[in-house]
Amino acid sequence: MGTLQRLALYAIAGLIVLYTCDYAVARLRPQGSVDVQIMWAIQQKDHRIDYELGDTETRPCVHSLLPHLGYAPCWYLAGHRNQTITVSSVTGRLATEACLDDTRRALNR
Repeated sequence: MGTLQRLALYAIAGLIVLYTCDYAVARLRPQGSVDVQIMWAIQQKDHRIDYELGDTETRPCVHSLLPHLGYAPCWYLAGHRNQTITVSSVTGRLATEACLDDTRRALNR
């Protein structure tokens, strides 16, 4: 076995050990929580974006290096306390109708 193959094998084994230990820590330690401020970015019909301050939410998190059990790590949420949710406005037309109109215009040329 070559040196490069052995190095790759050790790296993969190390990552497996890291993930397994991190998962065990996430299972054994109680979950934490971080307060997150929500900001709504609402796109208007004239393509302007209106920002509205939302409520503060308490998000559950795990005390680990990697995300586990469907939750983000607490260190990540603590660094991203302000989160923006983008909402597009409804124009009243379906996207398929707009595509059909474009196709008809192209065929009539």
